[in-house]
Amino acid sequence: MGLDNHDDEVYTQYGILRKKQQIKVHLIVDEYKKVKIIRKQIKFKSDVKNALQEQLTKIKTVTPQKLSIAY
Repeated sequence: MGLDNHDDEVYTQYGILRKKQQIKVHLIVDEYKKVKIIRKQIKFKSDVKNALQEQLTKIKTVTPQKLSIAY
């Protein structure tokens, strides 16, 4: 029992729709990965900023020593 033209067309349309869905899924996954990378970059920048701020605070709290230059 073979497929008639209508069945061939249905399978072709199904294949096209399935391929379009696969492309959409890949685009969504790619976008998700980009967002994830951006979030990691923002977190890293925030961590660096906090570490630098902490170092600056430590430097400011250290009692400055007078420099003596011997001639």
